[in-house]
Amino acid sequence: MIGNRFYYGIFCAICGLIITLVLMYDVPKFSFSFYSSKLNYTDNSKSLTNNRTNTPFVSQKISKMFFVKKQSVSLSGANLTHSQREYPGNLTSKLNETLKNETQRKSTEYIADRTGIEKKVTTANTTDIFRKTHFMTISGNGRLGNQMFEFASLLGIADMNGYTPFVTSQHSLNKIFDIPQTSNVRMENSKGIGETFAGCYDKHLENLSHQFNWTLRGYYQSWRYFDRIKDKVKSSFRLKERFTQNANSYLSEINLSKRTSVGVHIRRRDMNSGYHLARGYSVATVGYIKRAVNYFKKNVVDPVFVVVSDDRDWAKRYLQDKDIIHTRRGSSGEDMALLANCNHSIISTGSYGWWGAWLAGGKVVYFRDFPTPESFLDKRYNKSDYYPPHWIGMV
Repeated sequence: MIGNRFYYGIFCAICGLIITLVLMYDVPKFSFSFYSSKLNYTDNSKSLTNNRTNTPFVSQKISKMFFVKKQSVSLSGANLTHSQREYPGNLTSKLNETLKNETQRKSTEYIADRTGIEKKVTTANTTDIFRKTHFMTISGNGRLGNQMFEFASLLGIADMNGYTPFVTSQHSLNKIFDIPQTSNVRMENSKGIGETFAGCYDKHLENLSHQFNWTLRGYYQSWRYFDRIKDKVKSSFRLKERFTQNANSYLSEINLSKRTSVGVHIRRRDMNSGYHLARGYSVATVGYIKRAVNYFKKNVVDPVFVVVSDDRDWAKRYLQDKDIIHTRRGSSGEDMALLANCNHSIISTGSYGWWGAWLAGGKVVYFRDFPTPESFLDKRYNKSDYYPPHWIGMV
């Protein structure tokens, strides 16, 4: 009898110890239900939520049960998405795979750590997978000079943001150039963006949202957008062979091989209307052009001045000199090829002459009173953004 009672007492003590341990560690019956990326903890029909992090509460007793929130990553061009809801055995390998796929993409994702607290994971933005799914193009405003600004700025802004730039085969630039970035990409999830003012650099374009593909809608007339990749821009403006051949043939006719060529672009006709003059557009004066010619006569060896103008009669009337050659009127592509093949440049007003000078390189003299000082247009231009700092302004 005593023996039985002894063993019965031992049995009761063990049971009591088990019950005490159960109560101490508060191990409940629980079930996990994943719905819309939320972990629902149920204890006797009572739902507990961690209000501080807005993530499900997980008691210290089961803190080793951790999870990754559902992540939805939209890679604009391809509309790619992925969802994750992982358990302990898989988390490390799956998370590493996710970060590898998204490596160098400039984005911020949220993952939950072992305690359910969300942490930011930021990656960079230079991978091929990012460029293959994020695209940028231009709408195509204005005439040739404006479109060249738009395209060059497209290359620069796309490079800043890690996007792939392109223009369609129907874009009018392809009538003058063989653009290597020509593609018929069909963008999805596309959004347009404009500029604050013409002739002003917009710094916010350096960090565009990566939730969209982008179409640049504006003129983007600033060298700052593309100066860091100017070699790439120059190589992308591949004049069609017929324009280059015609320009070279003409330059050979006038025998410039042993002289220093200075391209002179004079734009007058559309700039000289009352409406444009009132807004701040201007035309270069005869005095300015003669001073610019004299500058090069003093600073380069044996210069010859190749004049391209939309008002050839005016140019011939006021600019007469043994070293000045008035070209025949050519197409916009032929005239651009002539200007781009000169050693130095003198420009009056407008974006067409600007680009002839930029492609030529060398010394550039520009008409400093464009836009007209204190005019409507002048208040919207930042001349330090529009004219490169090494160009020389004269009046």
